[in-house]
Amino acid sequence: MKALERLEKEIEAGSYSHAYLLIGGKDQDKELFLQKLIDAKGCLPVDRVAIEPLIEAGKKAEIKIEQIRGFIHEISLSSHGPCRFGIIRHADKMNTPSANALLKVLEEPAKNVILVLIANTEKILPTIRSRCRIYRLQSEMVSGNTFSYDSMIDGEIVPAFKQIESIAADLQAEIFLGELESRLREKLLETKSMSWLRAIELTQETKRRIRGNANPRLALESLILKIRIECKIHI
Repeated sequence: MKALERLEKEIEAGSYSHAYLLIGGKDQDKELFLQKLIDAKGCLPVDRVAIEPLIEAGKKAEIKIEQIRGFIHEISLSSHGPCRFGIIRHADKMNTPSANALLKVLEEPAKNVILVLIANTEKILPTIRSRCRIYRLQSEMVSGNTFSYDSMIDGEIVPAFKQIESIAADLQAEIFLGELESRLREKLLETKSMSWLRAIELTQETKRRIRGNANPRLALESLILKIRIECKIHI
């Protein structure tokens, strides 16, 4: 299920979280997702607080702890409408002190405050990810015409491993796994074969391994081989 479709179903069910993490995808897609969430909660413009990395000459762009402290103060103020939104764009640019400061807010969320972290990569502390509802948007990596999940699981192995090398280098392993799992579920529905169910279980296991700091490239290569061998999917 695509991220936006999933959000729409959760909105219909009235299922909201105090914190969201959007990873990958195009900027306009992330902003569309954010706006739909804001509209669903009826958040007024005056109740929206947003920050993004500071860019200083000769230094890398990052979100500093002073920004996070100011952000925390702003979102803690009383709202004019039903809620306040705290938005952190390019959240993967938080330095360690900033991320740790934000973690305290995520552990003890304020009433009627919704946090939305927007990131281009997976470089977010696991402790922060675990406290957010994560949505991985379709990325350039998986939407290009040259990429095929079907060829990844039953095509030639050398090109598949070259693609994995690129995915791991770009820190997009979890985005890849999320989209791969969606394709495997489609295969399961199409064929009713339990081999695809086993492939889904292996994919979920690989997600847990990577979140536990396993080497992404080795973990993905191992996954593809296991799917081909254990699920009897041949080249």
